[in-house]
Amino acid sequence: MMVTIAALGTTISQCPWTGEVWTLNNGYKTSQKFDKLFLVHKPPGTHLNWKEIAELSETVEIVSLHPLPKTRTTMYPFEKIRKKFGTDYFSDTICYMIAYALYLDYNEIRMYGADLSEEYREEKGGVEYWIGYARGRGVRVWIAPGSTLCHTELNRPYGTDEYNRIKIWKDVQSATAARK
Repeated sequence: MMVTIAALGTTISQCPWTGEVWTLNNGYKTSQKFDKLFLVHKPPGTHLNWKEIAELSETVEIVSLHPLPKTRTTMYPFEKIRKKFGTDYFSDTICYMIAYALYLDYNEIRMYGADLSEEYREEKGGVEYWIGYARGRGVRVWIAPGSTLCHTELNRPYGTDEYNRIKIWKDVQSATAARK
């Protein structure tokens, strides 16, 4: 099973919008298609439009860490996931999404818009932790080119001078497609 995580960064423009797609927060306003909307923010008093989300819950699955008044909600199984994976390291909503995909036994996760640059830099470590956790369990995790995830500040492995990450990403994509 494969799932696409469609976050809000610039690499979202590369998303093919096929198969199962999960988005987060205000992603419902810009996503072309999605099956689940993840909300970790506690209402009220955040930047989210709770009335729109309540209306949206009639047609799309809302997965939330908190009960949402007047909204059909699938409660995020925080305690079960915490116990299953032995950690409560969640630095942002994308971490919750990756952990949920692992909990549901997805074997491939594609990530678009999960760029975590600039103002989201403090959240990057948590997402990279869950990507590493997933890969360690044999789950294929694809990250859109241009994302800062799993890259050093210099965008190349420590100690190397030149490194064509886009070419390598395309080579990996081709090899993976050939195996299917």
